[in-house]
Amino acid sequence: AALPVVGAAQPAPLGIYAKSASPPPVMGEEKIRLLRADRYRHLATARELFIAEGRKAGLQYAHDYAKTAKCSHVMHGQAVSVHHSTQHKKAFFSGLITCGSVWACPVCSAKIQERRRLELARAIDWAWNNGYQPIMVTLTAPHRRDQSLTALRDMQQAALADLRSGRGGKSMREKLGHEGLIRSLEVTNGVNGWHLHVHEMWFVRKDVDARAARVIIRKRWLRSCLKAGLITLDRGSKRSILSQLRPFFRHSVDVK
Repeated sequence: AALPVVGAAQPAPLGIYAKSASPPPVMGEEKIRLLRADRYRHLATARELFIAEGRKAGLQYAHDYAKTAKCSHVMHGQAVSVHHSTQHKKAFFSGLITCGSVWACPVCSAKIQERRRLELARAIDWAWNNGYQPIMVTLTAPHRRDQSLTALRDMQQAALADLRSGRGGKSMREKLGHEGLIRSLEVTNGVNGWHLHVHEMWFVRKDVDARAARVIIRKRWLRSCLKAGLITLDRGSKRSILSQLRPFFRHSVDVK
């Protein structure tokens, strides 16, 4: 049967790419098809894992364990249709549930990341056109294997909230000409347990120097981490305390 054709509106211009996020590398059609097929294979594997957990939990419908288990697999309407995009030259389904998870779903994650890339490009263009510059700020803090992910997340959220609050936070923002930010959380797990860190794009004055910004931000981030309990210091001499803080000074804040 012939496929219904679905047109798409042209995207808004994104301005000068030299001042924006880099576009994805150009790939051949065969490579794109293989990568897309891989994403759906990974989704099928995730579905099997979630359904297995749902059965262990004794759920009547095992796929209710996680919405990703239903993604591109369970109907949400009366019929499933196949469409073809004239803009992207791709076929796609309608009438199926999509989970929209950037963490658990390889299919939805790819779509969301591409949309966010375009949003970032527009935000960066806005910054340059309005007298600001984007800087990439990475914030991290010490962690131990015996700390739970929940505990670390709660402490980090408290530290991030404190970073820009109060008179100290206001002073930091004024020194940088801080106008706003876009944040992305990254979570990894290694020999020292859960490691949470955030990548933030800050929009600041055009004359701000990265090294000077790092000093200003690190001083405030140290106070916030101490207040939130992310850093605990053994009492001792000033030299001892500085020795304990040396890894924090080296790794806690990066500015580009």
